Amino acid sequence: MSTSEGHSVLPTTSEDGVLTVRIKTSKEDLNEGIELDPIDRPSHSPESITEGVTGEENDEIVPLAKPLTTDTPEKLTSQTSVTFDPESTKERDTVIARMTSTDSSAPSTPKSPLSKRSPGISRQISSALLRRDSNLSVQESWRKKSASVRLKSSNNFVSFHNICYTVPQGYFWQHKPPKVILNDVSGIMRAGVNAIMGPSGSGKSTLLDILADRKDRRWVTGHVLINGEKQPHNFKCASGYVVQDDILTGTLTVKENVYLSALLRLPPEMDKDEKLEKVDEVIEELGISHVADTLIGTAFTRGISGGQRKRTSIARELVVSPGVLFLDEPTTGLDSTTAESVIQILHNLSKEGRVIIMSIHQPRYSIFRLCDHLMLLSRGVVVYTGVGRATLPYFTNTLGVECDEFENPADFFLDNLNETENASDPETGDIGHPLGNKWCDSEDYQILTDELNPLLDKAIDQPDGIAPKYATNPLTQTYYLFGRGMKKLLRDPIAGVVVWLQNIALGVFAGVIFYQLGDEENALLDRSGAIFFCMLCNLFTVATSLGLFVNERALFIHENSSGFYRVSSYFFSKIFGDLIPLRLLPVPFFSAIAYWMIGLQAEVGKFLLFMLGIFAQNMTAAGLVYSISAAVGTFSVAQIIYIVLLVFAMIFGGFFVSLNTVPSWVTWLQWLSYFKYTYAILLENELENTEFTYCARYNGTVCLFTTVEEGNDYLENLNFHQYNIYWNFLGLGLLALALFILTYIFLLRIKKTT
Repeated sequence: MSTSEGHSVLPTTSEDGVLTVRIKTSKEDLNEGIELDPIDRPSHSPESITEGVTGEENDEIVPLAKPLTTDTPEKLTSQTSVTFDPESTKERDTVIARMTSTDSSAPSTPKSPLSKRSPGISRQISSALLRRDSNLSVQESWRKKSASVRLKSSNNFVSFHNICYTVPQGYFWQHKPPKVILNDVSGIMRAGVNAIMGPSGSGKSTLLDILADRKDRRWVTGHVLINGEKQPHNFKCASGYVVQDDILTGTLTVKENVYLSALLRLPPEMDKDEKLEKVDEVIEELGISHVADTLIGTAFTRGISGGQRKRTSIARELVVSPGVLFLDEPTTGLDSTTAESVIQILHNLSKEGRVIIMSIHQPRYSIFRLCDHLMLLSRGVVVYTGVGRATLPYFTNTLGVECDEFENPADFFLDNLNETENASDPETGDIGHPLGNKWCDSEDYQILTDELNPLLDKAIDQPDGIAPKYATNPLTQTYYLFGRGMKKLLRDPIAGVVVWLQNIALGVFAGVIFYQLGDEENALLDRSGAIFFCMLCNLFTVATSLGLFVNERALFIHENSSGFYRVSSYFFSKIFGDLIPLRLLPVPFFSAIAYWMIGLQAEVGKFLLFMLGIFAQNMTAAGLVYSISAAVGTFSVAQIIYIVLLVFAMIFGGFFVSLNTVPSWVTWLQWLSYFKYTYAILLENELENTEFTYCARYNGTVCLFTTVEEGNDYLENLNFHQYNIYWNFLGLGLLALALFILTYIFLLRIKKTT
């Protein structure tokens, strides 16, 4: 019998019934060591399998209960084989326990070339012993061994009791019954890699979000305990969460993304040098130090690979050393090799005592074998929860189904779940959960219940714990977020340079079209049209902010939910980072070009008032754009809403139609039009104290006249004075303030519903 790489397995049987196997290999491979996989299935009969490794020159047998070290051959040859009498149940159980467990105290060693070339050797050895006695309770031995190892390494654990998640469906007039996503889900996750598996729509991500306190608690019933205590509010500040789609700032480097997380989430007692040292340590640990100074990448610039992005996302969470780390589908979008390397990193991190909980759909075998604990869900019901390596024996002994040789266990589990997921009772026709019912009737479920009930009874009467707080104050958070916005603005030409060029180009265009207007009879109409066009040009440039909150919606949700910053800090950083450099600072350039080319009144005071009016209009229009962007999650929908409201503001602005002719029941809408206030300011500024007496104000309406005499006669009977300009500025200010408050309310709504 030989392996694919030429390593031979030599079975022998002694007279006393002791089974022995010798695996022929080279001394070079022997020195590098062999790592066994205790859950692989066999490809040969039990009679040909036992324990030991033999070198070509030395005929000593090396036990395989633990991975071999890279020590000298003398140490290897000093060991002897472990044998047992087939009739002795006690000795057999001891060997099986050794073959199907790992020693937590043993130092971890990297996989050797032999283990990569000959994965079938470990399958043959471990699985044959496991199958030798069908009456052996492998599940029980695995559970006890795994629990003892975890409790020795760390006392961290997350338990959840009778979790139900129900959401309403349809609108209030449809009377649809609520949809049950999770139904009475209970379990416990200890230090190690804990995987939640199941078919699509089984509730994996929902359960993960509930454990991480990222679901609206109005629809959740049950209890989540952290180390036996009630889950505190704001638990997000004390845990880490890696979303399925890597949400990073593409215009920052790998190190800058991780460093920002450290600045916002590490305590202020640590100085920047200590935080930077922590960042370098985490980056080195995750193996991305060689791309630390590389940009993440955007749609216009090439950045790092998918696997490196995933490790960067993990690094942002690990920089705060969380005791519990959640990951939603961490292998999504990665090739099989990269996915395995990511899970291997998580497996290594779990040895430090971290509770790592991840949802995963259908992993390859090399990934599945790294899961210490496994929970299987089907249509929101628990099918199995326990030690990962005991799942196969559970399916065999309890459910009566057996995994074929060389079949991926994850595929085997999902095939069985999909087959029974839509099963129905032939007598009643009701859809049931056959596997879920069998789990509730199993002995392992009773053992789990006996373990969970005392935890809940002890914690139910406890007062709520002290909620973790944000590590930094709001001012510090705003400062760092504003700095990130400035870096993004400088490195993204679309966000910055184009807006400035657009303002300059439109200013030149307005100046060319209305170049040096004269004093002839039609001067009033031409000047009012030029002013209106200048207002409209600035509103087009403000529209580029529609994507401000839409494009960063996922980033804001993730970072705020993970305790990076408060909503107020993000709000002020975005307002200052977008309003000042992109909506206000370009105004002087536009105004200087358009005002003097058009030939409006050549007075410095009037020019400054013209520029101030454009400032006020842009600020109010920006408030409208921000509120739409925060309220709507889709850019195309936000664009449609803005266009409709822009048309409304233009109609009630007083340029196209006299507001005196508008029906009285809609005239009040004029006070919501920022066009009305801005147009009155700019037109009065241009025509006041001049020979152009073609206009008059009446209840906030600009009226145009056909002759100078008609205008003069009308003006004599009106109180037309400069203080009307300041009242219009006040109206713009109040409208802008209301829109900014509305934007903040929409951001709070996003936080509440996630």
